[in-house]
Amino acid sequence: MASSSSPPPVDKHDVFISFSDEDTRFSFASFLYEELRSKAIQAYMDVRDFKTGDEISPALMNAIKSSKVSVVIFSENYASSTWCLNELVQILECKESNGQIVLPVFYEIDAFIVRDQTESYAVAFEKHEERFKDDIEKVNQWRKALKDATYLHGLDSKEYRGGPQLIQKIVDDIWSQLHKYQTSNHLYKGLFGIEERIKEIESLLSIDSPDARIIGICGMGGIGKTTLASIIFQKHYSLFEGRCFLKNVREASAGHRLDELRTKLLTELFQDRAILSLDTPSVVPPFIASRFRRKKVLIVLDDVDSSTELDTLIEGYGEVAPGSRIIVTTRNAQLLKNVTSQIFVVDVLNDIDALELFQLHAFKNILPPTDYTALSQRVAHYAHGNPHDLKVLGNFLHSIRIEEWESAVKMLEMNQGKETDEGNMDDGCMKAAPDSVLRRSRDHFGRHFLKSAAPAAGEDCSKRCPSHTAVVSRRRGSPRSGVSVVYVAVQGDGSNVGRLTSEMTSQALKCIWRIYRKQRFQKTRRLGSLYFS
Repeated sequence: MASSSSPPPVDKHDVFISFSDEDTRFSFASFLYEELRSKAIQAYMDVRDFKTGDEISPALMNAIKSSKVSVVIFSENYASSTWCLNELVQILECKESNGQIVLPVFYEIDAFIVRDQTESYAVAFEKHEERFKDDIEKVNQWRKALKDATYLHGLDSKEYRGGPQLIQKIVDDIWSQLHKYQTSNHLYKGLFGIEERIKEIESLLSIDSPDARIIGICGMGGIGKTTLASIIFQKHYSLFEGRCFLKNVREASAGHRLDELRTKLLTELFQDRAILSLDTPSVVPPFIASRFRRKKVLIVLDDVDSSTELDTLIEGYGEVAPGSRIIVTTRNAQLLKNVTSQIFVVDVLNDIDALELFQLHAFKNILPPTDYTALSQRVAHYAHGNPHDLKVLGNFLHSIRIEEWESAVKMLEMNQGKETDEGNMDDGCMKAAPDSVLRRSRDHFGRHFLKSAAPAAGEDCSKRCPSHTAVVSRRRGSPRSGVSVVYVAVQGDGSNVGRLTSEMTSQALKCIWRIYRKQRFQKTRRLGSLYFS
């Protein structure tokens, strides 16, 4: 039976701040708000100069309901405001109904004064009882809310040396709570076998440890190294004074752009555009090196391929501040062994997770028909637990008939284990496929592979892949076949072409395309050919 209660509201804000205008609007509350925003934490603070009436506005009510955390700043005149008291009642109701997190902060006031409503709070309630003598139940509701709030875990300003230290503690506590919320609701959506891996990497990171560390994440292409590093970065970046995620280091190195990445690293860590004017970014100026020793940073270097790339990016920064973390993802295990003993090796997905990931992309969240189950298992087995290959194969097989699935699976299994020369696409000749299949290839695999790999007609590929040269030409197929052909003439070892997609996926897609062949194109001297309608 469906529940009669309404569903909880969608969270629009991370934090709602309840505070007294008279006491903290232009001081502590504003400083807290700005610090939260600087940490990319979405905070709501009502700063209207005129608040008419005794009841809080519908907009403010919605802001409270749509927040994950509420910070209540109790101060000397908090109880004097009926708006503050009504906010508190609503906040505690959200805590009970939706599990909203409530953090009381006792700013320059003792918690017992708030609980027992003495001193300034006693004066405020004398006025409330006189003003609301015909609605004394409301006054009692406010009294109870104040008392209940003091029994929650909170922070006392007298225990901190000053406002900045207290604000930092509040931000850290909020981040910790949001991290738990985000982990359970957002970060792992659509991912499989991820939680245990994240826990193992976090164990290596040991975020609370004061020492500086380099952590390595190693594994084959398409195994999920970048995904793991991205999740770790999203979960923890707010705990660091500076942070930077550098993607595709290997690609930048091939394009001779490592100096650009180094400049980007320095700029993002220190938020100082003057760094852009450095004439020699590969030489560490003393003032930059000293800033590194004073600033706790989180750096991710994604897809590093050689020690040269690593040295170019972080050479001279060996003495990073205590608590700093550098995460390096790579396929090169030896590279990591030269710089750290903290290495996480990413393994393939187990059979259950591999099947679920494949079916997610093959059936798009729809429960697969029973007669597809065995075929799905066979395709998932072919991918050997590689997430990238599972996604590509799943998307390619989406919405095609079971007869085509059966033919595709047979071809995959027949070709399993055969060696594939990644620079040689089917000995220079691939068979043509029907328009419907080629359109599917273009729409999905084309976006994934062709758009990133295939240049325009007549373009010299050496600008993209310096280790080899390829010139592309196009000609139409026969009117009857309706197939457009793209011939890629490759000079050199073709290794960069192979890197654009995994060997297994390339071989799998070629096998599937063969199922639909209508005619054989005469072999050419060219090393590769790709087709789409």
